[in-house]
Amino acid sequence: GGECRLRTGSWVQYEIPFQLQLAAFSFGVSSCYAETFVDWIFEAFDGERWHVLMWSADSPWPDREVFRLPGAADFASNRFRIRLVESSEETRCMHIRGLELFGTIMPPWRID
Repeated sequence: GGECRLRTGSWVQYEIPFQLQLAAFSFGVSSCYAETFVDWIFEAFDGERWHVLMWSADSPWPDREVFRLPGAADFASNRFRIRLVESSEETRCMHIRGLELFGTIMPPWRID
């Protein structure tokens, strides 16, 4: 599949229809060579540039933990991505199986 054998710089982007001030996130990966899904960053776009919210050298598999950000991002965003950074692994599988975002929905959106 197209999600196997990815190289540094490959990414998966998510766009939501409202601005979110992010406090935490969670995502899962499938077991297909999940141990090679290492050296990744989670980023948010502020309208001008991407901000690194978290960097990890470890695969989130087999656990699906919630990554709490050290203080909510000081900006709201509707675009988020997971990107592969430099690694000792030549290629990596990146079978993302869901993304959960936790934070504050910014006006004018309402959930009622």
